[in-house]
Amino acid sequence: LAKTADLVTTLSVILRGICDEKGVIIDELEPDTISWKGIKEKFEETLTPARFNACAAVLHLSKQCELSATLCNNNLFLQSICMVCLEIDNTIHTRCLEILCNLTRLPSNNPILARNTYAVNALTEGCGRPHEKNDRTWSLRALQNISADISSKEIISSSNILKLLGKSALRGGEEQEAAIASMLNLSTDSVAIVRLMNSKQIVKTLLQLAHSSNVSADIRIMSCDTLATMALRIQSYASAGLEPAGNVVTPLPTPLNTGWLRWN
Repeated sequence: LAKTADLVTTLSVILRGICDEKGVIIDELEPDTISWKGIKEKFEETLTPARFNACAAVLHLSKQCELSATLCNNNLFLQSICMVCLEIDNTIHTRCLEILCNLTRLPSNNPILARNTYAVNALTEGCGRPHEKNDRTWSLRALQNISADISSKEIISSSNILKLLGKSALRGGEEQEAAIASMLNLSTDSVAIVRLMNSKQIVKTLLQLAHSSNVSADIRIMSCDTLATMALRIQSYASAGLEPAGNVVTPLPTPLNTGWLRWN
């Protein structure tokens, strides 16, 4: 199906759901807000089911590893998905965040997504929705996978994203795990770790979780590893001489990145 000529493009256009005054779906990402409301209401009965079906089809395609790169490199597809992610009143917006998350499971897609303004904006918005747990979880899992990409760490370690990671790290559940894993991934980058250390809330949260008996062992270990990496960075700044005689060699925190259901 995915290899059928223009099928993905057609599904993308339907999913975005912009139509003209005759009800014909057109290839536009942002409609004229003044006239669009009336047109949307007029064709709601047929437009909504069409968008739902297109979303379901695209969701299935996004779960196929061999199709992931093709989908991610389709600009119209990616922009359409990201625009629908912002439609908070549309029930399919959460599924579109899930589609974005599925794309991040293929490591080679992550440099593309990290540099796509639409994708980063959609994921940032998804992380910041206080009443939409599923939105936050899918967005954070996506950020976790993107933060595992070496070339993308500096790009996504913005103050806004770090603030959202700090909030999610205190909520518990899957989003807590994804948030802490993202921090651990970012701590291995020389620029991102400085931004992490400059965030008092991030450091406070990591210390709290590292000493908490109410979280899983994985959360505590990742928190401790992140703090240890920060400490090593500070030590490297402060150290200007040779190691003291008799200094005991201790293992360094793991430099490995952690991802979520990634395809190799």
